[in-house]
Formats: sequence, structure tokens, C-alpha cells
Amino acid sequence: MLFNVYGKVEISDANISAAVSVQLWDKDLLADDFLGESIIDEEGKFTILASLADAGESTPELYVKIFSAGKLKFTSQAVKVSGLLKRNKATGFIEQSSYDLGIFSI
Repeated sequence: MLFNVYGKVEISDANISAAVSVQLWDKDLLADDFLGESIIDEEGKFTILASLADAGESTPELYVKIFSAGKLKFTSQAVKVSGLLKRNKATGFIEQSSYDLGIFSI
């Protein structure tokens, strides 16, 4: 099942360039799963389309890594996300869901 994860990056550090990328990860016991990557837009917003199959579970613990000029600038805390599986009662299909990670200030 696919789901959208979105959020916003507020840049207050003058040393951070405008080319900022955000990686989405799922925290696991042995090895974390990379779920996708996006570049922020002019307003600092990002959207990443991810798959629960890549996470390997129905309630992933999501976190982001924020990079500028290829260097890691910030890693968020992991947030356990539930309720991503939503079945349309009329069609029986699982619908795409979305989750707002909020605002990250760097």
C-alpha cells in the first residue's frame, strides 16, 4: 500500500544552502529501511510517496534525515504511525493515505 508523507523544513541557519533534500526512513531493530527522498520546494515543503511493503510493517516508525549540499544536517525523532491502512467499504480497495510529519527547524 502506498502513502504520502509530507512536511515542511524551516531554515534558520545561514550556512544551509537552498538545495535541501529530505530522506524518509523507518526505524527497525536491526537495520532501518530507506523509504524515499524529496527536495524541498521554495516554501520548504516536501512530499514523499512511500510503500508499507518497503517498510515491512503496517505501523512504521518514521523519521527524516535532512541534507544540505550532501551533508547530514538534521535527524528527527521516530514517530510511530498507525491508521495508514484504510479500506474503502464500497469498493473493497485499500486507499492511499497521507501523514503529516510537521515542521522541522534547522
